[in-house]
Amino acid sequence: MARKLFSRNEKRGTYVGHFPPPGGWKRSCKGIIRKLCAIKDIEHLSKEQQARHLQERYNQVNFELRNADLIEEKSKKRKDLEKRGMMFSAASKLWLKEVELTKNHKTVESYANTVQHYLKGVGDHSMKEFDKSKNLDFFDYLANKAEYRNKPLAKSTQNYHMRQLQVFVTWAFEEEILLKHIKLKKAPNPKKDMETFSLDDLSKLKAYIAKALTQEKRKRELLNLKNLNRAFSMATNTLMRIGAIDAMRLDWIDLENRVIRIKDNPDRKFENKKYKRPIKPMNDELYEFLVTDLKNRHPSEEWFLDNGRGEPWYSDRSGPSKYASKICNACGLPKLKPFHWGMRATMITYLLNQPGANIREIQQLADHEDLQTTMLYHNTRTIQQQNAVNAIPKL
Repeated sequence: MARKLFSRNEKRGTYVGHFPPPGGWKRSCKGIIRKLCAIKDIEHLSKEQQARHLQERYNQVNFELRNADLIEEKSKKRKDLEKRGMMFSAASKLWLKEVELTKNHKTVESYANTVQHYLKGVGDHSMKEFDKSKNLDFFDYLANKAEYRNKPLAKSTQNYHMRQLQVFVTWAFEEEILLKHIKLKKAPNPKKDMETFSLDDLSKLKAYIAKALTQEKRKRELLNLKNLNRAFSMATNTLMRIGAIDAMRLDWIDLENRVIRIKDNPDRKFENKKYKRPIKPMNDELYEFLVTDLKNRHPSEEWFLDNGRGEPWYSDRSGPSKYASKICNACGLPKLKPFHWGMRATMITYLLNQPGANIREIQQLADHEDLQTTMLYHNTRTIQQQNAVNAIPKL
C-alpha cells in the first residue's frame, strides 16, 4: 500500500506532509511531518486545484528538507553580504549596544565619542569600504581638525581615539562585518616621566587644610574643607580612586572589622570596575580619623562626602577634583590631577621605592589588574637622574 504524501489534520486545521527520513522509509516509521498549509486557505478551491496546490507545497517543502544545508549556506552568504554592506553608523550602533552589556557607562560614552569624531571627520560609508585610506582620513582629522574646548587634540588624545577605533575594527572583524583585520596607524603616544607630588607637598596640603578648618567661618567653605580633609585621608591611606571615594556611603565603613566595603553605586554611576579586592583594610591613622569623624557627623548624613543633608557633596562627580585643584593651587603645589597623580600615584610611587617593597601587595592595594600597570609607577628613571645629579662634583 502506497504511503500518503499528505493528510488533513482536522484538530489543527492544517494539511500536513509526510516526508521520508534520512536513509528512506522503514517499516513502522512515521517519517518527518511538516505543515503544508491551513485548511481554510484552500477550501475555496476545487478538489483538483487543492490537490495541485498541496502537491506543489509538498515538493517545495521536500526540496527544503533535502537541501537544508545548501539553503543554510545560501542564507549565510546572503547575511554575510548584508553585513559587509552595512553602514559604519549601523555597525557602530550594534557595537555600542553590545559594549553596554559588558562595560560601565563611562567607557560606553568614551567609545561613542570616538564614533562621533569618526563620523564627523570621515563621514558614513559602507563597512566594505573601510580600509587603510579611511584610517588615514581619521588620522588626519584628529591631528589637524578635531578640537576639544576650542583647542587641537593632544597627541595622547589622538592616540586614545585611534586605539578605541581599533577596538571597534577588531570587533567588526570578529563579527565578520569586515573581511580582514586591519591594524590601524596611530599617532605616536608621547612618553612622559611620571610626575607626582612629593611627601612634602602632601604634608603641606594636609597642614593647609587643617589650618583653614580652624580659621574658616563661612558655612559652605567649612563644609568643603571638611569633605576635602576626608577625601585626602581616604585617598592617601587606602590608595582609593576618587570615583570610589565620591560614591562611598557611610554604611560602607565597618569600624568593627576595620575595613571599607566598596560596592557598586548606581546613584553616582559608580561601578566597582575590575576590582579584585573590593574590601579595603584601614591602617591606624585612617581608623583613628574615621572614629573621630563619624562621631561628629549629623544623623541625617549618609555619604562619606556629604553636603550635610544626606546628599552627595557635589551633584557633579567632577566637583571634588575641581575643589581639590583649587586648594592645591592655593598651596603652590604642581598642577596635577589632585587625587590621581597628587595623592594616589604619589603614595604608590613612594611604596614602590621603599627598600624591600612587596610589589604584589602594592598591586593589590592599588587595585591594578596587571602588575605591569603597577610598575609604571616605579619612577626609577627620575630617581636615578636625581642620584646622578647629586653626584656631580662642585667646581
